[in-house]
Parts: sequence; structure tokens; C-alpha cells
Amino acid sequence: MADLTPDELARKRKEERERAKAAEAVTEFTPERADELRQSLDEVRAHIVAASGAAQKHGSKPRLMAVSKTFTAGDVVACFEAGQRDFGENYLDMLQQKAALVGGELERKNLPKDIRWHYIGDIQHKGNKLVEIPTLYAVHTVYKLYHATDIDKALRKASSSPTSAPSPRTINIFLQIRTDEGKDVGLPPPPLTSTGTSNDSGTDDFAETEIAKLALHIVSSCPHLRLAGLMTIARETESARTDGGNADFETLVRTRDLLQAFLERVNAQRAEKGEGETLIRWGEEGDEGRLQLSMGMSGDYETALAMGADVIRLGRHVFGHRAYKPRKEKMA
Repeated sequence: MADLTPDELARKRKEERERAKAAEAVTEFTPERADELRQSLDEVRAHIVAASGAAQKHGSKPRLMAVSKTFTAGDVVACFEAGQRDFGENYLDMLQQKAALVGGELERKNLPKDIRWHYIGDIQHKGNKLVEIPTLYAVHTVYKLYHATDIDKALRKASSSPTSAPSPRTINIFLQIRTDEGKDVGLPPPPLTSTGTSNDSGTDDFAETEIAKLALHIVSSCPHLRLAGLMTIARETESARTDGGNADFETLVRTRDLLQAFLERVNAQRAEKGEGETLIRWGEEGDEGRLQLSMGMSGDYETALAMGADVIRLGRHVFGHRAYKPRKEKMA
């Protein structure tokens, strides 16, 4: 840990404490618990509809990601049976274990296997392990070139295996944007002076940002990845505002708009040069050409929805408050 910054060291120790506690947190699963989760989901869905309203101009509905950290496979299966499909995990080891347990239970109950797991934890060099999870749908914490390269290489290797599926597998990628200047995780947002147009020297001022370079790398050099959108975690001070505003979400919306326009300019320039075979694609399958916003958690999701969030990440609103005392798991 000698090479870690103070922020990184503090975060690592916090993660280790939470992981140790989470390893003990296994919920006794009962029919009453299933009813409780179903009711929680109904309430959250109603709040999502009320909070999003006219903000969703593109026509697609906001997606609820149920963050199941410290909760059990039984809870996930109950939510799945209540219609929930997207689940998020912070720690790779917990995601691996839970995805396997849930997958086995869905098969045992002869339920659809369309669960979508989202990884929202530190990536480091975990690409090989991440792609071993067959139901991994998206990674929301990519902010370095090697993050994307490692995942793409792992997918490329897996697709060349004799036992691989006929059609190549892809994983959706969200770039993590550092809207809190006090943190060291994530890509810095573009400067306020960036307009996404040519400056006095005739160059595109947004093209020189780290965001543009990483996005272009993904859409041009990582065929097994789909650039789905951007993600941020708002500062507590912004989340606590009562005036309906959030500067960090505003930054993410502005960054998305600049990146969207930049990618469209790249395609327009290539088409003008007759380089149609090099045109780039972005956006989730079925939602091509649009970058999504992954923003909003338990304390600020209604503001995020009002500001156009496509994916919100909720834990306690779905599962209740986390309990860390040892309990025994049973699959109903």
C-alpha cells in the first residue's frame, strides 16, 4: 500500500472493512421478506415516474439499478421475481458469488435468465475476472485507458474460445466523471471554457480532453465494448440541497452533451472524407447514438431524475437499511 495516495489508502481500508462485514451479512429469507421487497419496489417505481416526468425527452424510461451490496442472493431473486432486472455490486468477489448463486436459483425455478448485473466498484486490473461473469451487463467505473483495454482483451480472448457463444459478446461501458474536485477517482470534467468547437488555433478544444480521448479509444479500438454513457457520484453537499439543483449533475449533463456532439463531429468528418467504413458507434444496443447518464443514489435520485438521469442506483430504498450482523442464508 506504500504507493497509494492518502485518499486511495483510506478508500481501500474502508472497502476492506465493508467487505469483511458484508461477508457476514446473510439474510434469513422468508415469504414476508419477499413481500417487503415487492412493496419497496412498487414504491420506488412510483417515485421514479413522479420524479422523472417531462425530463425524459428521448422516450426511454429511467432504469432502476438495485444495489444489492451486503444483501443476499435470496433478496435478489425475490426482486427479480417482482420484475426487477438490473442489479449493482461494488465488490468483484461478492458479484462473482452472488451472480453464480442467483443464476443457479433462476435455473432451478425455471425463470428467465435476463438478469443484468452492473459493476460499480474499482476496476484496477480485473478485466479477466469481470468477463467471467456471463450476466455482466455494464461497468460504470471506467476512467483509464487500461480499464477499457483490459476488459476488451478479456472479451476478445473469451470469444475465441471453442466453447464461446456464436455471436461475440459485448459489455456496456460508462465513463466515470470526477465532478468532485476533492476526489482522485474518475476523469476530470471538461473546463468551463470548452465549447466543443474550434478555438483560435483551429483545433477542437474538447478533442484534447481525457474524456474525448478515452471515449474515442473505446469506440474505435475496443470492438467488444459499447460506450453507453457517463457516471458520477455527487458530493454530499450537493445531494443535500433542497432547491432542486445539483451542480455535479449539471456538470455530468454538460459533459454528456459535449461528448455526444464530439462523437457526431468525428463521424461527420469521416463521412465527408469518404471514410464510411471507419464510422463509429456508441450507445446501448437498441439505443444507439445516445449517451446515457448514470447518476443519482438514495439521497439525491429524485433530483437526478428531474435533471434527466437514465440510470439511478438505489440500495436502502429497495432492500432496507444494511445490517452487518451474522445471519444465515436460505434460498426460498
